[in-house]
Amino acid sequence: MIRIIISLFVCVFLSAIIKWLFPYITPSKEIIQNIYAILGIMFSIGMSLAITFNLSGIKNLKIKRRIRDNVNRVRNNFIIYFAIVSLFYIIEDILNTTKKTEFCIYEICFVKYSHIMILLMLYVIAYYIFNFLEMQKLNTQIEEELDKN
Repeated sequence: MIRIIISLFVCVFLSAIIKWLFPYITPSKEIIQNIYAILGIMFSIGMSLAITFNLSGIKNLKIKRRIRDNVNRVRNNFIIYFAIVSLFYIIEDILNTTKKTEFCIYEICFVKYSHIMILLMLYVIAYYIFNFLEMQKLNTQIEEELDKN
């Protein structure tokens, strides 16, 4: 959970830097919608991989339990990240319709909500891709070990 909170703060910090460097650049609503759709597809694929991960050939209960715990942790993180992105997506859309697109204190604007949204979604996509590859690698290692016996 700490990693999730840190990643949110990093996205906010990076969006402040982007706002400072490129104050007039704002991603369009269509870009945010398309990236969110891609994220939804990746979430679905990730959940399918986590749910259908096959441990039936593993006889060592200690190793089996450890792998199952790790797969469940990845599955839970997929759900948490998708829920956070979905919540931010809804909030950003509501704020966008009310024309409140930036976080400001005393008329000094620090970040654009759309920048936070884009960075958060790109981070989650990278997280999903990394875990897809790790699950595939683990599955291959399990198959190779089972073939040895």
